[in-house]
Amino acid sequence: LIFGVVAFALGLLIFYLSAPRKNLERRLQELSALEEISRILSSDIDLEKLLNSIHIQVTNLLNVDNFYVALLDPIDQQIWYPLAVKHGLRQTWQRRPLTERLTDRVILEGKPILIPSEARQQLSKIGLPVGEDAPYAWIGVPLITSERTIGCLALFSMSPETEFSQEDLNLLSILSGQTSVAIEIALHNALLSSDLTIGRDRLTTILNSVNEGLILFDADGKITLVNEAISHLSKIPQSEYIGQYFINLPNPILEAIGFSIDGQDLSFGQIIQDEKFITEKFTFKMKNRSPDVFIERTFIRVSDHNGNFVGLIVNLRDITDEYQLKQTQDLISETLVHDLRSPLSSTISALDVISDAQASGDPAGILEPSIQIAQRSSKRMLSMVESILEINRMESGKLDLSLSKFKDRKST
Repeated sequence: LIFGVVAFALGLLIFYLSAPRKNLERRLQELSALEEISRILSSDIDLEKLLNSIHIQVTNLLNVDNFYVALLDPIDQQIWYPLAVKHGLRQTWQRRPLTERLTDRVILEGKPILIPSEARQQLSKIGLPVGEDAPYAWIGVPLITSERTIGCLALFSMSPETEFSQEDLNLLSILSGQTSVAIEIALHNALLSSDLTIGRDRLTTILNSVNEGLILFDADGKITLVNEAISHLSKIPQSEYIGQYFINLPNPILEAIGFSIDGQDLSFGQIIQDEKFITEKFTFKMKNRSPDVFIERTFIRVSDHNGNFVGLIVNLRDITDEYQLKQTQDLISETLVHDLRSPLSSTISALDVISDAQASGDPAGILEPSIQIAQRSSKRMLSMVESILEINRMESGKLDLSLSKFKDRKST
């Protein structure tokens, strides 16, 4: 009996001595977790990093594997879940409208709710729906910023083995107070990044709809954007352009945008400072292409609203058809000029003979043949001139057709 009493007394003593130690260990654990979250918040606030930190610290602090962060979309009044964990696994829960749920009540009222145990019975008492997968215990605290309640941080238990206490509620409230503003900032950053991505995607779509090749260099000479037409013109994938600096462009890309590879071309800095490159158009032939492809290159300087240089656009336009048409026109003009020279020379020579024959009285009788030569040569020249004028009228779209009825003799 004496030994039993002594053992019981020692057990009580150990229990009362160990309880403060457990509380101290939990307190140290809580402080460590809050310090870790503070460290995350002091760095660049990224929504995914922040949610991962909340995931880790909630799991370690409260020893639960069922919790979520629910946020209210103020535009369409819907609840969405950037973080949801069930049985220790990340979940993807669908957006839903506001309803009569615990999460919604926490957000709308801006007050925490604690159901330490037997939640299924209490849900029916307070008039909330009880689902087939209703929790055994539930605790939720509002995520409040300086202006409004943006969401709810909640824990839930699916078995009687885990119950929640007021201490858990206090700790969750501290955690929500630390993360509320950070979550809102992270959301703004995410939305801004999304807007930039959407804007970039829209710009890319617009550029891809343009048949002309476009390459965008930033102020440092780095390629940040190219459109699909570039790949068609140069036969080089878009991915090989992105991220390349002008100073280090590989030979195929240099040749694709009309620069030689012998080191004689100007640097990026010289190009953006030389007005000649910005205003003048440059035509070159693509190398190693059959049939020949001719490209017209234009530089466009990009400035911000203050007039500061922010980038350079290289515009490449396929002018093969235009170039070949011009070559054909030049050939026709040269041919016509060459062909005009012969009848013109004949006419001039005939006129000289006529002049000499008239002065001498035409003893050889060459006056009349010379006149006929001059007339034939003049008519030939007139026909050529008419052909040139007709070509010009056809190009200008002002060709007048002289229509008349035609009767086929074979049908009579």
